Amino acid sequence: DDALDVTALPDTCPREHDGKIISQIRFHGMTLTRPFVVERALKNKVGQAFSCDKYRAEKAHIQSLDIFATMRIAVEPGAGGLRVTYRVLELPRYLFYPAVKRSDLYGWLAGPGASWLNFLGRDIRLEAFLRTAVHPDAFVATEMLIEASSPWIGRDIPIEYYFALVRIQSFNATKQFKESSWSGVLDLYHRLSWRLKLIYAAELYQVSADPSNPTFNLASNPAPVPIVLDPAGDLVPGLG
Repeated sequence: DDALDVTALPDTCPREHDGKIISQIRFHGMTLTRPFVVERALKNKVGQAFSCDKYRAEKAHIQSLDIFATMRIAVEPGAGGLRVTYRVLELPRYLFYPAVKRSDLYGWLAGPGASWLNFLGRDIRLEAFLRTAVHPDAFVATEMLIEASSPWIGRDIPIEYYFALVRIQSFNATKQFKESSWSGVLDLYHRLSWRLKLIYAAELYQVSADPSNPTFNLASNPAPVPIVLDPAGDLVPGLG
């Protein structure tokens, strides 16, 4: 049953079953994805009347998660009501790619990158890369990024989040200082309606002093903004 080619099944909804009560909902093809990821997007529910209009809406929502390549539905009448089966084809668990960019300061940077499309089967997208300068001056700059995002917190809290952690080690040829910094960003998107979200944002930036450059000794020349001083550098928080 699970070995069926989902893409070969007809992409139709049997309207002759509209209005009949659903007695059972099943899933096939989810080898990685947790069932609750799909269940919280369903509009057709056990004990309620089946509707093809609801199926079209829930299918559009589920495919917008970008963890399934396609989705089909099968509806079978039974003694106690309709048995509804959702068949899905999952996208690959992870992708590897070259992380390449061109910078005005450092030229070309390159390195490995990876993307986990459905981390832990919980609709969490996790990405990471590490790249360094390769041309014209090799290894003058190194960047690392780890980011995670999901439309839900946990299993049933409908708050979208985005988190990113960035590490930079480089020599800034324009301002003539060595940058060694960490930055973290956390954004929470609280949906108030289908057209309005309330955003909570927090950011933390930590940069170390450059002992070889007196004009960039943060501890002795602090910026005129509220900061937490540290002998090894300065910590700059932000909220919004």
